Amino acid sequence: MNISAPDTLCSDSIASITAITNASSFYWSNGDTTQTLNIGPFSSTQTPYYSLFVIDSNGCTKSDSIELTIEDCIDPSHVNNTDDFEITVYPNPNNGIFNINIIDPNSEIENFILFSIEGKIIFKIDNIKSNYNFNLQDLSIGMYMLVFNTSSKSIQKKIIINN
Repeated sequence: MNISAPDTLCSDSIASITAITNASSFYWSNGDTTQTLNIGPFSSTQTPYYSLFVIDSNGCTKSDSIELTIEDCIDPSHVNNTDDFEITVYPNPNNGIFNINIIDPNSEIENFILFSIEGKIIFKIDNIKSNYNFNLQDLSIGMYMLVFNTSSKSIQKKIIINN
Protein backbone atom coordinates (compact mmCIF):
# COMPACT_ATOMS: atom_id res chain seq x y z
CA MET A 1 0.00 0.00 0.00
CA ASN A 2 1.07 3.57 -0.58
CA ILE A 3 -0.46 7.03 -0.59
CA SER A 4 -0.65 8.87 -3.90
CA ALA A 5 -0.36 12.65 -3.48
CA PRO A 6 1.27 15.65 -5.15
CA ASP A 7 4.76 16.41 -3.79
CA THR A 8 4.06 20.11 -3.48
CA LEU A 9 0.82 22.08 -3.29
CA CYS A 10 0.08 25.77 -3.65
CA SER A 11 -1.30 27.16 -0.39
CA ASP A 12 -4.66 28.07 -1.92
CA SER A 13 -5.14 24.79 -3.81
CA ILE A 14 -7.43 21.89 -3.07
CA ALA A 15 -6.22 18.39 -3.92
CA SER A 16 -6.83 14.72 -3.24
CA ILE A 17 -4.64 12.06 -1.73
CA THR A 18 -5.51 8.44 -2.42
CA ALA A 19 -4.62 5.12 -0.82
CA ILE A 20 -3.33 2.79 -3.54
CA THR A 21 -4.44 -0.55 -2.16
CA ASN A 22 -7.13 -3.22 -2.34
CA ALA A 23 -8.08 -2.64 1.31
CA SER A 24 -11.70 -2.59 2.37
CA SER A 25 -11.45 -0.27 5.41
CA PHE A 26 -9.63 3.07 5.61
CA TYR A 27 -8.78 5.11 8.71
CA TRP A 28 -7.08 8.47 8.07
CA SER A 29 -5.48 10.45 10.88
CA ASN A 30 -8.10 13.20 10.45
CA GLY A 31 -10.95 10.71 11.04
CA ASP A 32 -11.97 10.23 7.41
CA THR A 33 -12.81 6.64 6.35
CA THR A 34 -12.71 6.89 2.53
CA GLN A 35 -10.04 5.71 0.10
CA THR A 36 -9.57 9.23 -1.30
CA LEU A 37 -9.14 12.21 0.99
CA ASN A 38 -9.83 15.76 -0.21
CA ILE A 39 -7.40 18.24 1.36
CA GLY A 40 -6.65 21.98 1.38
CA PRO A 41 -6.45 24.88 1.22
CA PHE A 42 -3.50 25.48 3.57
CA SER A 43 -1.33 28.35 4.72
CA SER A 44 2.24 28.37 3.47
CA THR A 45 3.44 27.91 7.06
CA GLN A 46 1.68 24.56 7.40
CA THR A 47 3.28 21.18 6.77
CA PRO A 48 0.30 18.82 6.55
CA TYR A 49 0.92 15.28 7.74
CA TYR A 50 -1.50 12.44 7.08
CA SER A 51 -1.30 8.86 8.25
CA LEU A 52 -3.47 5.99 7.09
CA PHE A 53 -4.30 2.63 8.59
CA VAL A 54 -6.06 0.08 6.33
CA ILE A 55 -7.60 -3.36 6.72
CA ASP A 56 -8.05 -5.67 3.75
CA SER A 57 -10.77 -8.34 3.28
CA ASN A 58 -8.54 -10.98 4.95
CA GLY A 59 -8.14 -8.86 8.09
CA CYS A 60 -4.52 -7.93 7.29
CA THR A 61 -3.48 -4.41 8.27
CA LYS A 62 -1.06 -1.92 6.77
CA SER A 63 -0.20 1.68 7.41
CA ASP A 64 1.52 4.55 5.64
CA SER A 65 1.94 8.28 6.07
CA ILE A 66 2.80 11.34 4.01
CA GLU A 67 3.98 14.87 4.71
CA LEU A 68 3.16 17.54 2.12
CA THR A 69 5.08 20.67 1.17
CA ILE A 70 3.01 23.84 0.88
CA GLU A 71 4.22 26.86 -1.13
CA ASP A 72 2.85 30.32 -1.77
CA CYS A 73 2.01 30.45 -5.46
CA ILE A 74 0.78 33.33 -7.55
CA ASP A 75 -1.88 32.92 -10.18
CA PRO A 76 -0.46 34.57 -13.31
CA SER A 77 -3.96 35.09 -14.69
CA HIS A 78 -4.51 37.80 -12.05
CA VAL A 79 -1.80 40.03 -13.54
CA ASN A 80 -3.07 43.06 -15.46
CA ASN A 81 -2.12 43.12 -19.11
CA THR A 82 -1.25 46.34 -20.91
CA ASP A 83 -0.02 47.26 -24.36
CA ASP A 84 1.83 50.45 -23.31
CA PHE A 85 5.20 48.88 -24.06
CA GLU A 86 6.15 45.74 -25.90
CA ILE A 87 8.29 42.75 -25.08
CA THR A 88 9.01 40.04 -27.61
CA VAL A 89 9.84 36.48 -26.59
CA TYR A 90 11.30 34.34 -29.38
CA PRO A 91 11.41 31.69 -30.60
CA ASN A 92 8.16 30.44 -29.18
CA PRO A 93 7.67 27.49 -28.95
CA ASN A 94 11.29 26.63 -28.14
CA ASN A 95 13.54 24.00 -26.61
CA GLY A 96 14.30 26.02 -23.48
CA ILE A 97 16.62 28.45 -25.24
CA PHE A 98 14.86 31.75 -25.98
CA ASN A 99 15.39 35.50 -26.16
CA ILE A 100 13.57 38.41 -24.58
CA ASN A 101 13.60 41.65 -26.55
CA ILE A 102 12.43 44.84 -24.81
CA ILE A 103 10.95 47.02 -27.56
CA ASP A 104 10.71 50.22 -25.48
CA PRO A 105 14.11 50.54 -23.77
CA ASN A 106 12.86 53.61 -21.84
CA SER A 107 10.61 51.33 -19.79
CA GLU A 108 12.59 50.11 -16.84
CA ILE A 109 11.29 46.70 -15.91
CA GLU A 110 11.33 46.24 -12.15
CA ASN A 111 11.21 42.48 -12.36
CA PHE A 112 10.61 39.50 -14.58
CA ILE A 113 9.02 36.35 -13.14
CA LEU A 114 8.75 32.93 -14.77
CA PHE A 115 5.80 30.87 -13.52
CA SER A 116 4.83 27.27 -14.13
CA ILE A 117 1.31 26.91 -15.49
CA GLU A 118 0.26 25.86 -11.96
CA GLY A 119 1.40 29.27 -10.67
CA LYS A 120 4.64 28.17 -9.01
CA ILE A 121 7.45 30.72 -9.29
CA ILE A 122 10.35 29.17 -11.22
CA PHE A 123 12.60 32.23 -10.89
CA LYS A 124 12.58 36.00 -10.62
CA ILE A 125 15.05 38.59 -11.94
CA ASP A 126 15.01 42.20 -10.71
CA ASN A 127 15.96 45.42 -12.56
CA ILE A 128 15.93 44.32 -16.18
CA LYS A 129 17.33 47.04 -18.44
CA SER A 130 18.21 45.27 -21.67
CA ASN A 131 17.55 42.23 -23.80
CA TYR A 132 18.26 38.75 -22.45
CA ASN A 133 19.07 35.29 -23.75
CA PHE A 134 17.95 32.35 -21.64
CA ASN A 135 18.97 28.71 -21.55
CA LEU A 136 16.35 26.83 -19.53
CA GLN A 137 16.72 23.43 -21.16
CA ASP A 138 16.46 21.81 -17.72
CA LEU A 139 12.76 22.79 -17.46
CA SER A 140 10.10 20.22 -18.23
CA ILE A 141 8.19 20.33 -21.49
CA GLY A 142 5.09 22.47 -21.08
CA MET A 143 3.62 25.95 -20.99
CA TYR A 144 5.04 28.69 -18.76
CA MET A 145 4.00 32.27 -18.04
CA LEU A 146 6.45 35.18 -18.18
CA VAL A 147 5.35 38.28 -16.26
CA PHE A 148 7.19 41.60 -16.68
CA ASN A 149 6.42 44.37 -14.15
CA THR A 150 7.19 48.10 -14.18
CA SER A 151 6.14 50.50 -11.46
CA SER A 152 2.80 51.06 -13.21
CA LYS A 153 2.07 48.15 -15.52
CA SER A 154 2.54 44.48 -16.28
CA ILE A 155 2.84 42.37 -19.41
CA GLN A 156 2.44 38.64 -19.48
CA LYS A 157 3.61 36.28 -22.20
CA LYS A 158 3.04 32.56 -22.55
CA ILE A 159 6.00 30.47 -23.59
CA ILE A 160 6.00 26.83 -24.67
CA ILE A 161 8.96 24.53 -24.13
CA ASN A 162 8.48 21.53 -26.36
CA ASN A 163 11.73 19.54 -26.52
